[in-house]
Amino acid sequence: MSFHNQFAVAACKNQLIPQQLTNDVFFGPLNSLSQHSFLQSHNIKFFIAVGIPTKRVAQYCSGMSAEHSLVVNFDSAFNPHTPASASETTTTSLYCQTQSKSLALLTAKVSAGMETTYPSRSLTPQPELDQSLYLPAPTYNCNVVTAQGVDKFKIFNDLLTIFKLSNAGNVLVFSSSGNERDLATVLISHILHTNPSTSLMEALQYIKSLRPSLTQCQPESLFWSEGLTEFKDILKSRSIFGTGPMAPPTNAVLSPNAVCLATKRRNDITSDDEDDYSDSTNVTTGSIQVDRSASGTPKARRIATYQSGTIG
Repeated sequence: MSFHNQFAVAACKNQLIPQQLTNDVFFGPLNSLSQHSFLQSHNIKFFIAVGIPTKRVAQYCSGMSAEHSLVVNFDSAFNPHTPASASETTTTSLYCQTQSKSLALLTAKVSAGMETTYPSRSLTPQPELDQSLYLPAPTYNCNVVTAQGVDKFKIFNDLLTIFKLSNAGNVLVFSSSGNERDLATVLISHILHTNPSTSLMEALQYIKSLRPSLTQCQPESLFWSEGLTEFKDILKSRSIFGTGPMAPPTNAVLSPNAVCLATKRRNDITSDDEDDYSDSTNVTTGSIQVDRSASGTPKARRIATYQSGTIG
């Protein structure tokens, strides 16, 4: 095989491998779901789909047990009343019901755990978990997110906060090819959330250093993405005036040389992970320990309007 052909094959394989954004967040293409060895070795229990139709996510994740994994998807075009075949409707409905229940239970458990651990941390009547989120914790009772604009970035980062605080496992964020603009923008928002002093350009360069195939994501199209600059302004205001949610402790600090850090992370992913790609989409990743008897958070004032059956 010629050098050019070897390079092309290596590049294709690299497209299938998820990259590591922070210590507990990975991102990549849809077919990452079939890389069982990778998912297990990196303790991935939470999955966030971005820009993939809900009925398609439901089909790919139909083999996932809600006891073993939790799936949330961002689908601004989702409409439960859209005509579909009986089998598609049943699959999508079951997927939404089981995963939404798991999300609500997990959020309740995290909230109850924080109130038990920090009973006198704050004198305000606001629930403890709510102080770490952009939106009230009771918002997170549905696994389909239709929100757009700045709310999309708030919800995305709130979900990552809840997953991190659960200590149940790591997160895989995925899109169809792993190179879409929508995926890049939510990843940028998380870099900004965990590193408020980082600029939009630095966040983009960092993500591109991790996944060079994101060449189609140009600054002019990303930075003017609906809600991203507004989200950056919210973070700036929070850092100046001390308002807004408290970001959880994180080690996701940008390296002075993002390329070196990206190279190290790519090298940490072994060749065994590349060879583990298969056609199967069923995932078994252990167990998410959800206390089904855990009570929900105290009733909080809702600050957003939600569509029935979705978060958005």
